[in-house]
Amino acid sequence: MLIVCGNVNFTTLSRYREVNEKPYRRRFEKAFEFLPFNVELVNLAIAPSSRLLCVMDASFLPKSGKATAGLDRSWNGCASRVDRGLEVSVIRVVAVETATAHALSAQQTLTHSELPTEITRMNQSL
Repeated sequence: MLIVCGNVNFTTLSRYREVNEKPYRRRFEKAFEFLPFNVELVNLAIAPSSRLLCVMDASFLPKSGKATAGLDRSWNGCASRVDRGLEVSVIRVVAVETATAHALSAQQTLTHSELPTEITRMNQSL
């Protein structure tokens, strides 16, 4: 994908190989468990004797419009205010000695209207 000029989509990818776009589409329709895959990558990247921390980071993506799924008002740390956009919660493993962080899992935060009444935003994060 790094060498594809322009938009990266299935049609564009098929131009760089002698394969039709349908195998790409079929492959992307299948579910993939990213967490075990990312854990293996972290195990390869970090020495076994390293001290590790597990941290959660909420990232804000400003968005406008009405058709974006999951659009809600969330805290925008860059602007130090609540803005309209998407919030993504990322769980990371931090190697203390090297001060490097590796993402394990990323998931879009549910909107206030999607949350059951007994679950708060803090409970969702936990």
